[in-house]
Amino acid sequence: MKGFHAIVLALLTTAPAVAAPGSFGDLHYRWVGPAVMGGRLDVVAGIPGDSKTLYLGHSSGGLWKSVNGGLSFESAFESGSSSAVGAIAIDPHNPRHIYIGTGEAFPRNTADYGDGLWMSEDTAKHWRHLGFDSSGSIAKIAIDPRDSRIVLVAALGHEFAPSAQRGIYRSVDGGEHFTRVLFVNDTTGGSDLAFDPKHPNIVYAGTFDFLRRPWIMRSGGPGSGLYKSLDAGKTWVRLTDPVLNNGLPAGPINRVGVSICASNPDIVYTFVPVRKGMLYRTTDGGKHWQLRNASQDINFRPFYFSQVRCDPHNPQKVYAIAGPLLVSVDGGTTFKDAGGGGDNHDLWIDPTDSNRLLNGSDMGFHYSVDGGKTWNYDDVVPFDQIYRVGYDMDVPYHIMGGLQDHEVWWGPSAFFNRADGPSDGDWLDISDWGDGQYAMADPRNSSIVYEDTHFGDLVRANLRTGERRYISPQPIISFGTGASTYKYRFNWSAPLLLSHFDPDVLYFGGNVLFRSADQGSTWTEFSPDLTQCDPAQIGRSGGPITYDNTNAESYCTIYTIGEDAKDPRSVWYGTDNGHIQLTRDAGRTWTDVIRNVPGLPLPARVSSLSPSPSQPQTAYATFDRHQWDDYRSYAFVTNDFGRTWRSVAAGLDAYVHVLREDPRNPNVLYAGTERGIFVSFNGGTTWSDLRLHLPHVPVYDLQIHPRDNDLIVGSHGRGFYILDDLTPFQQWNALGAGTRPYLFAPMPAYRYNDGPYHEHGRGAFVSDNKPYGALATLYLPKAPAPARAKSKPTVRVRVLDSTGKEIDVFEAPVHTGFNRFAWDLHTEPPGGLAAVQDRRFFYIFYPMSIEGPQVLPGTYTLEVAAPGQTLRAPVTVLMDPRNTTARADLQAQYDALAQLAALQERVERTIAQLDALHAKIARSHSAGLAGFDAAIAQQLDRVRNAEPSGYRAPAQLSEQIAYLRDTIEQYAGAPTQAQEDFIKQYSDRMDAIAKDVDAMLSANAREMQTLKAL
Repeated sequence: MKGFHAIVLALLTTAPAVAAPGSFGDLHYRWVGPAVMGGRLDVVAGIPGDSKTLYLGHSSGGLWKSVNGGLSFESAFESGSSSAVGAIAIDPHNPRHIYIGTGEAFPRNTADYGDGLWMSEDTAKHWRHLGFDSSGSIAKIAIDPRDSRIVLVAALGHEFAPSAQRGIYRSVDGGEHFTRVLFVNDTTGGSDLAFDPKHPNIVYAGTFDFLRRPWIMRSGGPGSGLYKSLDAGKTWVRLTDPVLNNGLPAGPINRVGVSICASNPDIVYTFVPVRKGMLYRTTDGGKHWQLRNASQDINFRPFYFSQVRCDPHNPQKVYAIAGPLLVSVDGGTTFKDAGGGGDNHDLWIDPTDSNRLLNGSDMGFHYSVDGGKTWNYDDVVPFDQIYRVGYDMDVPYHIMGGLQDHEVWWGPSAFFNRADGPSDGDWLDISDWGDGQYAMADPRNSSIVYEDTHFGDLVRANLRTGERRYISPQPIISFGTGASTYKYRFNWSAPLLLSHFDPDVLYFGGNVLFRSADQGSTWTEFSPDLTQCDPAQIGRSGGPITYDNTNAESYCTIYTIGEDAKDPRSVWYGTDNGHIQLTRDAGRTWTDVIRNVPGLPLPARVSSLSPSPSQPQTAYATFDRHQWDDYRSYAFVTNDFGRTWRSVAAGLDAYVHVLREDPRNPNVLYAGTERGIFVSFNGGTTWSDLRLHLPHVPVYDLQIHPRDNDLIVGSHGRGFYILDDLTPFQQWNALGAGTRPYLFAPMPAYRYNDGPYHEHGRGAFVSDNKPYGALATLYLPKAPAPARAKSKPTVRVRVLDSTGKEIDVFEAPVHTGFNRFAWDLHTEPPGGLAAVQDRRFFYIFYPMSIEGPQVLPGTYTLEVAAPGQTLRAPVTVLMDPRNTTARADLQAQYDALAQLAALQERVERTIAQLDALHAKIARSHSAGLAGFDAAIAQQLDRVRNAEPSGYRAPAQLSEQIAYLRDTIEQYAGAPTQAQEDFIKQYSDRMDAIAKDVDAMLSANAREMQTLKAL
């Protein structure tokens, strides 16, 4: 059954000296989640009366579709260059037609920008781009309920700069062409749209005047307002014009949202946030308005919320979609908590059944079928927005990291079992509340994890005891006020570094660099404040209506820290306002080397500063200028402590978050950008797209596990990914530009017994596990010819022990390029590839296939018969480190399993022999052979239970041997005395059966001659 040995994954389909984009074939990341905590859903949509079809638009994780009411979801949009979905509209006359607007519609500090408007005419299978490339983000799409050719788009615009493509746009040909019909100014975008369902000529629109800078968010201004059209969006009247004196405030106004009550469209609710007003209502179609609720609490962060929904059947029932989801049944005068998620962004109410609610929030997707009395939390898609990647040195290792909106999480990279990989229940929240950032384990003790959140909180957590020691050098609540209020200020993503020279030493970045030599118990200022800060850039954020200080705009801070590869006295850091500081004397003096970086516009955030893990004086710096409306790639390398720099950005896409050098080959680099992940094989001269079928999801961090050699990817929208074993990339140049076959040595393989595992219901997110055994990579410039017509090419793989003896052999399917196969650590069964196997895969629960025992720990050789030559590579087999069994006991288990495998193969050969005779007799239809047939059946009943269920007749020798073999294999140690006794008993029984079978055949020699003549 060696087909089970060969797990084959194609890696690369071509072999240029430097890999070209798209050349990595079927190589896949393992998506390890987690999905348990949801993620920031900006928009949700359903089809009226259809409870099965749902759409979810994530702020950076793409569009997702369910056709089974949310039991499971599939990615439905990967066509463009952005995975940020801010708006969804479904044609009310033809639900096969769907529009999406890209770019996050709630302009927070880490919002992802979009690439315009897209349309599908086949329920999200294929997409066409409809323009709006420069819109930044699209907040709403509305389709005329009477005429689907009329489509309105609310373009929010750029987040960090004035921009022209914003406002309200109108199409009369189903999106083929658009005309801007409402433009206020270059900092005001469209924020909401609502068609009157009974009189579609009437349309309401909201606008939002805003501008972000790295240090401040201006939310609201003279451009914000509520508008109305009486001609299906051709022309507009500003209802918030003070000349109208209609009860609406004049301003300044924050973000506006609007909702029409379908059962009585004269009733309209709107959020018009001003200093002393919030929710307004009209009952006469917009002629007059009444302030219904002035509380800031029902919409306390308008730039992030300002969504209102009227129940389609009850005009007195209205939802305020903000931090909590709130509901009023008295027309907005009073509100109560309606359940759902937290930090809510959207609520879809089925027009045919207002008890059916779909809710999108920072907590993910919730839905209710009873009007919000109860909610189901749907945790089937990893929407995590990872900031930083950490890992430990356990076997298998754990990964950890901070998540936007969702604290710090810790979970396994793989399991020691051959069932499913990690799932939601295997992930743990290891922090208090807060937007998680850094997490890293003490390499000496994986129970100790250091982590921080967006408030500058820093914690030393003991995962074994649950204790959490807060070790921040400034243990205060810092939000709610400006960054200049306290002595120290910390970035939203304050950097943390454990020294690779001494893990007791920590570095933590604020406006100064802190250093601790005692695991955070005490701190010293390792550097003074060298951020060269403009005092105007560290005040309060927000205004002109309300302030909003969550630390998101904390500026003039350290953003990234690194240590030199060889010199513990040499430490780097980069700031969010464009400085690279270096000390070479343990903090006594510092030099700002930013002016040595050629061609870099300033200011710029130093998004990562990564010293080479092997080359002293070498460091890589990446820069992010999207907060200055510059989305280009900036990445540089220095080999002389910052005196000179060379750009390595050519070929990258969008602004760069991180760049890492491969620790085993300094010519191999990995980069994460806002649009994906890239690899270079020549030190950054050229880059190749390494998304490997991932969408254009932002990648904020990358780490290479130092022992397991895996690439761990922190995506900001779809959680963690792992690319197992980077050896092919590290040894790419050994291929000689792909001109000859090459077998890469596998990473050490662990032998283990399957551990406990979860059972999962349909729809639960379960990651792929790491393949069991030794995962080898084979490059072939040309695949061999198939052995038979219509078959696939294969190569024969032999496994040799330390003496050169063949212990296993199997066929691995291959094709041109890179291939992967896994040797499952078993020796070949008695009889090799030609071994006689039982026709049953299982008897009740016990496997019937015959395998040789697993090898003992040691060094082995893989040998591949490639076209024209033989390739060899060593492989080391290690024992599960939790297992302390003596080698003599492992040898005893090996010997027992080898004896049982040989015994079972002997039984199966006897069964096959008797079955063949029985079949011949049956085909002969000879009555004279009936007695011989009965004798054969009698012997078969001694070796096999032919009753298929196993419950109506006792197990015989074949089944008992398989059971005994299976049970002995589940314990890595010597068999028990009882097991040894039964091995002897079964061997004796088989000897007796063989003697009786020989005697029976001799007694029926004439019948045997008759059968030979047939």
